[in-house]
Amino acid sequence: MLQQTVGRMAGRMMAVMLALCCVAGAARAAAAPQIMTTIGGERPLRLQNLDIDGSVSGGMALTRVRMVFFNPNQRALEGRLQFPLLPGQRITAFALDVEGQLRPAVPVEKAKGRQIVEQLERRRVDPALLEQTQGNNFQLRVYPIAAQGTRTVELTYAEPLEREGANWAYRLPLAYGEVARGLNLRLQLNGADAAPQASGTLAELAFARRAGGYEAQIVKEHVSLDGTLKLLLPASAAPRSFVQQFDGATYFMAEVPLPPLPPAASRGARVLPKVVGLLWDSSGSGANRANAAELVELERYFKALGNGEVRLRWDRSYPKDFFYQPPPKGGVANEPSDGMPPPPPPRPLAHPVPMPAPIMAPSWQREKVIVAGSRVAQGDLAYGALAPAGPAGPAAESAVVAATNVLQRAESKSSTPGTGEIGVSLQKWRADAPYIARLQAAGTDRLYAIYLDERPSYTNSSAFFLDVADLLFERGQRELALRVLSNLAEMDLENRQVLRILGYRLMQAGAPELAIGVFEKVRELAEEEPQSFRDLGLAHAAADHPQQAVDQLYEVVLRPWDQRFAEIELIALAEMNAIVANAPRKAALDTSRIDPRLLKNMPLDLRAVLSWDADNSDMDLWVTDPNGERCFYGKRFSYQGGRMSLDFTGGYGPEEFSLRHAKPGKYRIEANFYGSTQQLVAAATTLQLRLSSGFGSGAAQDKLITLRLKGRGETVLVGEFEVKPK
Repeated sequence: MLQQTVGRMAGRMMAVMLALCCVAGAARAAAAPQIMTTIGGERPLRLQNLDIDGSVSGGMALTRVRMVFFNPNQRALEGRLQFPLLPGQRITAFALDVEGQLRPAVPVEKAKGRQIVEQLERRRVDPALLEQTQGNNFQLRVYPIAAQGTRTVELTYAEPLEREGANWAYRLPLAYGEVARGLNLRLQLNGADAAPQASGTLAELAFARRAGGYEAQIVKEHVSLDGTLKLLLPASAAPRSFVQQFDGATYFMAEVPLPPLPPAASRGARVLPKVVGLLWDSSGSGANRANAAELVELERYFKALGNGEVRLRWDRSYPKDFFYQPPPKGGVANEPSDGMPPPPPPRPLAHPVPMPAPIMAPSWQREKVIVAGSRVAQGDLAYGALAPAGPAGPAAESAVVAATNVLQRAESKSSTPGTGEIGVSLQKWRADAPYIARLQAAGTDRLYAIYLDERPSYTNSSAFFLDVADLLFERGQRELALRVLSNLAEMDLENRQVLRILGYRLMQAGAPELAIGVFEKVRELAEEEPQSFRDLGLAHAAADHPQQAVDQLYEVVLRPWDQRFAEIELIALAEMNAIVANAPRKAALDTSRIDPRLLKNMPLDLRAVLSWDADNSDMDLWVTDPNGERCFYGKRFSYQGGRMSLDFTGGYGPEEFSLRHAKPGKYRIEANFYGSTQQLVAAATTLQLRLSSGFGSGAAQDKLITLRLKGRGETVLVGEFEVKPK
């Protein structure tokens, strides 16, 4: 009966998937994916040459991988290299070719490394950033890869080898796909007494005796690589020591074999339990796992178990603690698929070292990254930390003075808006992607099934998941819509732009508690951007957490920001005061740390705020009043008192239109894609518009909409305010 149950379970759980990593007993995976990707290129980047040097000394190994990538397109592109490592492998060095020579990188704190790279990119300097994302996966950003040109990347990683019986096991991942010109692989086994046993990819390697060990080399032209090369090296039964000189320091390692464990028979066989709990993670992140191999392992275990009870939990909402900690009251539900139980948390890494380490030295912590740039003096990399928030310091005082001036100008006008009833309507927005017609034609009961059928073709498209979620919300399928949105959390790990899209759409869906956890992750990733604090503050406000909202928005008011975020503190100040003025008395807000000069509410009849997800992009907010007068970046003040905030040309926004007294009539709200200087060409930019009537008063009403603009010059009508006469 148990075997029948397992058979039914296997039938329900089986899906066609690609294996991303090696699992014991797995069938041979499909063709290896492209490791260097880009967006917007007509043809994919090609791996032109692959040069691998491996050195094994006792139970330690050091591997250097040099890759030459070719851009066959007619324009320069940014490339993103996804470089997964096996458990225990640690990056110790990274170099990038700059003006024809490999330039070694230096390790810096992860957040600061990304800030440095983005600042250099805005200055048109060509840096590279290697960072660890989640688990043991590394991502490398390289710009530019010139049209019809090449870039060379060199990575070095070290690892302690695992024992398999009397042998050390060395594994070399080779899932590089097509290598256009050729492969050059060299392996050196220091101190080896016998040739190793080779299996897997390139197992035809022939090892020859050399002084102090064994060596092998293989050269191939136009080769397709996949899988892993495995070497079993006889371990020495006697103690050994190894010494290495590196950067003026001497490192040593001693290996002392331990006596073998007693035979399993003498220890006694482990008694298998008769009740087994099986948690099956059916989220979308499991779609690339070796599902068939997992079922084989389960079948083996159940056969050994014999008769017993299996309690299966098909879990679609297991909290992914390896991605981010969900808020206390819940987290984003994960997308169903045939997956596998969650992995254990990653093992902590060794202590950091100031420079790329040799084979015997430890690697830096997970929070470190390595940055390489061109024409950059060492001083450029000494990037200072953000100043602590607080009233002390010239930057904070300057912000207070500027904000006070705005408040005084507002006080000089009539104190309370007085208008008739205000209606807010949103223009229905619909994408024109190929899958839309099929999804729209499906009945409500079939919509989710059609989505699952289309999903494999759009797993890397945030637009696809947003469009499907919109349709599900329209059909009243809220839980399914939230589940579909959760795919964005795992699309591109640690991509703050994608996470912002997810947070904005959760806010639009009336799920601020879920958005809080997402925006907390964004703040962790991008503390140098004021939008990270503002978005989190507004999410707390929507979730009725006024104290947390005020605290986050006040950070925007006082912290020193890059000049490209000019006057964002004024927008956050207005939002903070609106929350303070309308917080329920029982909330007992603590505003003692706020400069009293800044505590002044500024109610408005109409307010429109535009934000977007793309850095280095310029979106514009247009508002046309009943007189036909358009307020925008080129005409920031209207005849009847409308005001447009400063033009945001460097990414994210917000841009704000405010009107204290609105005359009767209709006000058209439009969004325009002015331009972009992004180096990574994106398919579309996602915008969020918040339209508010009665802002800052107890009768305030907000409506949010998320939409996308595809290219420069595109303009869309977002919605309208209709002000009725008294």
